[in-house]
Amino acid sequence: MKGRIAYPLLAVVCLLATVIIGWSPYGQRINNIFYDLYFRQRGAQPPNENIVIVAIDDATLAETGPLPLDRALLAQGVRTIAASQPSLIALDLLLTDAKPGFAGPSSEADLELRRAVAGQPPGTAMGGTGGLPRSDTSEGLQELAALNALNANWRTPVVLATALESSGEGRWLNPRPEFALSAAAVGHAHADPDSDGVSRQVLLEKRGDGERHWALALECFRVWLWSASQPITETDSGLQVESIRGPVTIPATRRAQRALLINYAGGNNTFPQVSFASLGKDSSVAAVLGGKIVLVGVTAQGSGDRLFTPLSTGGIPMPGVEIHANILNTILNTNYLERVGETKELMALFAIIFATLWALVRLRGIWQGAWMIGMAAFVLAAPYG
Repeated sequence: MKGRIAYPLLAVVCLLATVIIGWSPYGQRINNIFYDLYFRQRGAQPPNENIVIVAIDDATLAETGPLPLDRALLAQGVRTIAASQPSLIALDLLLTDAKPGFAGPSSEADLELRRAVAGQPPGTAMGGTGGLPRSDTSEGLQELAALNALNANWRTPVVLATALESSGEGRWLNPRPEFALSAAAVGHAHADPDSDGVSRQVLLEKRGDGERHWALALECFRVWLWSASQPITETDSGLQVESIRGPVTIPATRRAQRALLINYAGGNNTFPQVSFASLGKDSSVAAVLGGKIVLVGVTAQGSGDRLFTPLSTGGIPMPGVEIHANILNTILNTNYLERVGETKELMALFAIIFATLWALVRLRGIWQGAWMIGMAAFVLAAPYG
């Protein structure tokens, strides 16, 4: 009689203990360990062939000097990339003002970068300061918007980045207005690492300081589908992006604050890279960039834009532009990693505990040991199924 009561009681105690531990910080840490182990055991996967990175690497800084990159050089690089006829260009660089609230006249370098982002030839004569409408007046910004609308149908679209300031007032580090108006879209490059400093997910939607921005990779996806002008349909279960073949659903739920697990294709240098320094010098670069989604970002050693990932080895974090490439790769391949719901998690825990207790009651000797080994193997292998 005591044995009949002991086993069900043990099952209840084990179930309660497992649930409590599973929902604690310690349990989350265990989940993260299995998440990281999944990638390391799976190994690198072929990245989506549509993604190429133009890297502002050590070779680039050896020629141009320290960061930030001179905007005249950046403008020249954007023009060279656009001449290769890529699908789009995304700049994982903050083109904000050094001083909050500054809205003075643009420098010549800023004007050239604005022209490059807008797909206009250098020194295009359109009236106003430096041959362009002024960006420090509301009338000038309206004129810029009108000019950019005329160019939108034939130019290479450019997506710019913004980020939420982590200190101070927590304001958005948005591109200068003339850059933002010239771009096809502006997406956030805000990092959301876990408590252990590892980047495992991205918030596709980020709010702060009275503004909301979609993630840089999501904006690239929308522009790539020619649907940047169409609003994203928001449901409890995900986000729907319009396309000519119908809506594409991304399973980023409202309850999870639109967080999307990043399905990393591999570690550092998984995606094809072209050095920014080689633009205009190497004739083979055009063939690499043509028809591709080109992400431009900093990969130089010592740059602050790096985060650890589940595949970081040897203490070397991954450049931010490569993380954005992995996010975009996840969306393009529709190869999503979805979190197990709480109900399914409880059912799985109950099934494991029931199977274990059944073996303890019904089996003996070598058969019991074999069953336990099999259960352990199943639990370890289940995340890879």
